[in-house]
Amino acid sequence: MEENLSSQQVLHRNDFVSVHNAFASDEEMLKFYLTMNCFINPLEYHTEKTVLQKLKDLRNLLVQFSNFTGPVGAHNYDGIDNMIRGFGLYMTHTEISLNKRNESNRVFSHNIQYLFHLANYKKYANRLCGIYRSHIQYVDYLTEKLETSAIESTTDPITE
Repeated sequence: MEENLSSQQVLHRNDFVSVHNAFASDEEMLKFYLTMNCFINPLEYHTEKTVLQKLKDLRNLLVQFSNFTGPVGAHNYDGIDNMIRGFGLYMTHTEISLNKRNESNRVFSHNIQYLFHLANYKKYANRLCGIYRSHIQYVDYLTEKLETSAIESTTDPITE
């Protein structure tokens, strides 16, 4: 066991290899990702699709999640103070009615509160995006392995 631990520590530099070592075999990894697909995409799970197609569907969904969280984590929220100043200048216009000012203030406060919450959770969005990207790598690995294998597995190891 100490040998395995030390070899995993050495391989820790390459994240894909070290996480790949968490699975005893490619079949175990495949079973994990098909189970993940069952939870993330339950409507697609009971359809008659090959394992390869289920993995491709899972990959597409993970890419969508990554594309959603990526911009939230990558956005620079330093311009919020300029937005507040600009809104303050807008509110000083005397030709705007009191009702219009109150409505604008309410809408603006909700939007600013939303932006502050996004800025607050930026590091978590970055972490989630990284997790999705690593799962995408693993699913790509399994997909490539299934596509290059002579015998394509058409049965789902979870339902067997």
